[in-house]
Amino acid sequence: MAEPADTETGGAPGEKGEAEQESTAKLILYAILDCLAVIGRSIFAVLSFFWSMVRSCCYPVKEGFARCVDRYKEWKTPYTRKKSASNVPQFTYGPSYGSSGSWP
Repeated sequence: MAEPADTETGGAPGEKGEAEQESTAKLILYAILDCLAVIGRSIFAVLSFFWSMVRSCCYPVKEGFARCVDRYKEWKTPYTRKKSASNVPQFTYGPSYGSSGSWP
């Protein structure tokens, strides 16, 4: 038996059913994509948090290791130690003039 013609849209028989199926398929597809987007954003947020925790936990360890290496290098090669010479005049600022601290 043939389907009756669609009187609302004036179309051929069967066109309304295909349009409803297409819109239903689109709704289902959009719902699935929304769920995947939520899952993806959640995974990204968790991984970003994990990476920031790893970085903030490893930084003090790295700095401690660098200080240890620097101290070892200063101990092994004392001539490379950064220090000022003892007989170089120094710049001073303030009211202390001479050894007594008063104006000459």
